[in-house]
Amino acid sequence: IGVALLHYLENWCRNFNIHTMVAVIDTTNTDSILFHEKQGFTIMGTLKEVGFKKGLWLDTLLMQKWF
Repeated sequence: IGVALLHYLENWCRNFNIHTMVAVIDTTNTDSILFHEKQGFTIMGTLKEVGFKKGLWLDTLLMQKWF
């Protein structure tokens, strides 16, 4: 389902001349990181301690895909 949804969103973006997508992912979510890499996203960098969840500060990974 995830691949189908992402492809739908990519097509929607192309229809509106949006040429890039950005994903912001918790650095501990390796499944999501691998999924996005397989779909053509590139790792752009890490933001340190920008999220707070269950009493912990979280880092996020920025990934980007161009059309």
